[in-house]
Amino acid sequence: MDKDMQLLRDLWKRIDPISTIGADNAGTADIKRRNDEVEKARIQAAVMVAREQVARARENQSLHKLPRGLKLFSRYHKLISTEEFHRR
Repeated sequence: MDKDMQLLRDLWKRIDPISTIGADNAGTADIKRRNDEVEKARIQAAVMVAREQVARARENQSLHKLPRGLKLFSRYHKLISTEEFHRR
């Protein structure tokens, strides 16, 4: 029954976001908060790993050999400059 009620709340939130019917209950708000904290910690750990990989590539002068996904992630988190990103 809880799952059905949550689905109804989600639907109502789309219909009328200001209404109290669609408001999150305490449990849902707590779960969302915890999920946000877990996601922030995961990204922070990924940034630390990327920082180490970029530093190692800089030492070896091989930034151009980094995978595109890592280069994009590093540029987004300001670990490498735009000029370094576009070098080949």
